[in-house]
Amino acid sequence: MLGSIIRNLVYADKNSAPYSTPELLACYAKLVGLRGRSKIHPQRHQHLSAFKFDISFPDSSRFEFLLNEIFIKQDYFFVTGKPNPLVIDCGSNIGMSIFYFKRKYPKARVIGFEPDPGIFEVLKSNIAANGLSDVVVHNCALADREGETELFCDPDPVGSLRASLRKERAPQNVVSKRVKTVLLSKYLDSEVDFLKIDVEGMEMAVIEDLEREGKLSLVRETAIEYHHHISSGDDAFSRLLTILENNGFGYRIAATMGWPTQDKREMQDVLVRAYRK
Repeated sequence: MLGSIIRNLVYADKNSAPYSTPELLACYAKLVGLRGRSKIHPQRHQHLSAFKFDISFPDSSRFEFLLNEIFIKQDYFFVTGKPNPLVIDCGSNIGMSIFYFKRKYPKARVIGFEPDPGIFEVLKSNIAANGLSDVVVHNCALADREGETELFCDPDPVGSLRASLRKERAPQNVVSKRVKTVLLSKYLDSEVDFLKIDVEGMEMAVIEDLEREGKLSLVRETAIEYHHHISSGDDAFSRLLTILENNGFGYRIAATMGWPTQDKREMQDVLVRAYRK
């Protein structure tokens, strides 16, 4: 763990992380405590103060994953000269990404989407508890049409990190919840400084909607989590890159490899960071 701490300290300094070295070290210390408590009470609702926020979360394992992904690795780092950038947060979960954006740009305007009703209640509570201004969140799923559909998720009453409109993405022992679906294009009417998309398999539907409605031209920078091989025979990643290229974006790619493996069709998370040229 010491090696990862040192690497993240160097990375954070290099990339102008929106927190100090002591805060990061304190966060790691709290993570150690969380690991210990999660072994005793794996599903206990918990509370923790980190990076100047008071955060409620369903269980420590999910919180630790989000903390590492968003605050430590800084998957959604972006730079702008605007004091109040507009951020669209697709897949807000409990609000860790919103906390990150508001810590880096306190005057940022954020529009968030979270489909799971249980998680949405935690999200609303976290926003209210921290007095976050200029943040609007919607309890609906982003899809290729407006209406209602089934959200497949963990039977845990407060939801999971893998809730999806695609049943094959959800955990094996799933339950379904009826949720409202909307088109992201309906919410974009001015320049978007940063668009985050982590919608568990519906990312192509979201991107294709924006392209179809001519709204990709409003986006300056985006982070898209592409879930490759949700359906094992679906090798269509090039469709996403083609849309980005055709709409004037350059991009960089990072992926969890997990190779070699017995099953070459195993699902793989691919992070695409695209920027307007």
